[in-house]
Amino acid sequence: MNSIFKKIKNYTIVSGVFFLGSAFIIPNTSNLSSTLYKELIAVLGLLILLTVKSFDYKKILIPKNFYWFLFVIFIIFIQLIVGEIYFFQDFFFSISFLVILFLSFLLGFNERLNGDDLIVKKIAWIFIIVVQISFLIAINQKIEIVQNFFLFSSSYNGRSTANLGQPNQFSTLILITLFLLCYLREKNSLNNMVFNILSFCLIFANVMTQSRSAWISVILISLLYLLKFQKKIELRRVIFFNIVFWTLVYCVPLLFNLIFFQKNSYSTFDRLTMGSSRFEIWHQLLKAVFHKPFIGYGWGQTGVAQLETINKSSTKGEWFTYSHNLFLDLMLWNGFFIGLIISILILCFLIELYSSIKNKSDLFLFFCVVAFFVHCLLEYPFAYTYFLIPVGFLCGYISTQNIKNSISYFNLSKRKLTLFLGCCWLGYVAFWVEVLDISKKNEIYARQFLFSNHVKFYNIENYILDGFSKQLDFQYLDYCELKDKYQLLDFKKVAYRYPNASIVYKYYSISAEMKMDQKSANQIIRAYSVIKNQKIIKPKLKFCSIEY
Repeated sequence: MNSIFKKIKNYTIVSGVFFLGSAFIIPNTSNLSSTLYKELIAVLGLLILLTVKSFDYKKILIPKNFYWFLFVIFIIFIQLIVGEIYFFQDFFFSISFLVILFLSFLLGFNERLNGDDLIVKKIAWIFIIVVQISFLIAINQKIEIVQNFFLFSSSYNGRSTANLGQPNQFSTLILITLFLLCYLREKNSLNNMVFNILSFCLIFANVMTQSRSAWISVILISLLYLLKFQKKIELRRVIFFNIVFWTLVYCVPLLFNLIFFQKNSYSTFDRLTMGSSRFEIWHQLLKAVFHKPFIGYGWGQTGVAQLETINKSSTKGEWFTYSHNLFLDLMLWNGFFIGLIISILILCFLIELYSSIKNKSDLFLFFCVVAFFVHCLLEYPFAYTYFLIPVGFLCGYISTQNIKNSISYFNLSKRKLTLFLGCCWLGYVAFWVEVLDISKKNEIYARQFLFSNHVKFYNIENYILDGFSKQLDFQYLDYCELKDKYQLLDFKKVAYRYPNASIVYKYYSISAEMKMDQKSANQIIRAYSVIKNQKIIKPKLKFCSIEY
């Protein structure tokens, strides 16, 4: 009987790791968010792993410095109560991502304390398989042999993306996998020949993304490695790795441009010298930080910060939902002072983690985390659960080195963990129900809009995804019907959170008609013109010709 239960447990763990890995290769399909289903599958994998392992552990330990998570959650609660966060949906997402990070850390932390490396090895192998499949998809993007709904067939200006649809995400996945491969080699889980072949494939695939964040990661990681291990043999290894990497960085784009006459790859020099709109937007968003230095704009509302502070000299033709820098986002969401405190705590945690590492296997796992955080300084991989979960797990797994005595952590009873996991499963199911409801609402509105300018209101209560629900109402419903069902504040929130021409003009019309909130309405008209790179033209006011 015990052997049967052991087999069931092992198969369940494999299924959890499989779901986590498959999130990187399934296509982007959701209308609500291109990565929604990928992220939900990754969360399913985490919940399965936690549920199985919670029965396996004799005791569950939590580091005491995780009280900082409660501090951040408290801030988000306050922002919701005072109305700084516009929709419950944004509050739910913010809390959920913090809980997911906490649970991932908890899993890795207790896995290491219980002397088990089963999950980390399985994650390493599933990532290796996933990246090799993604490498084939990336090659297909270049030569375009197979066209299929399940394959992201087009490249990103000649840069490979695989099914992630974004080259920097693919690059970060490859770097994480490369160092997981090094971890397996250090643990003698594969031989030299297999290691060398897989390493070359991973480096080649990474070079195809032409990711500048990967270039920064390689330089930083090389330095961090040499700071830990300063023997001559280690220096030779680092030099050899860099020679291979930088040679491929230079030669691979030339090779593809030689083979494909349409020159579908940037040269390395092009990538080095070309600018980026993210650098231009940082200047404006830094001004936005000091516009609200004490309370910020609310978690997840970087776009609101941009719209509230845009002027004629701001970046044109771009609207950002994230600032492309983790620390800048934290300051925008929480205000300068609290955002700075959280940023310093993150940096201190990473420095302490690095300082505590005493062996190569842990260092390679730490390099996975470094690749992720370098990417966070230039984009927003922290906004995707399929990155957050493995990185949180690895942070927890490594951080056991910091524990000096029993004062550093406290016990969590299995009853409390079971209750908490039960709530997480209920929340997961409830979220799926709302996703299906919103998808149905979107389909009903879109079908009606095809044949008529007048769309009938679809009345359904959305407790979690209230933002998406209102966005659909304001996008499709007639102005007069909206005026009858919603308040001026609702018009403002939807316009600033989900700006498009129809929604912005409806907000401007009701503001002018009621002669209220006109400063805010005029600001979003100016802001919308800037992000669309158009002349500022005040729209014609909408009037009610039908009574509802």
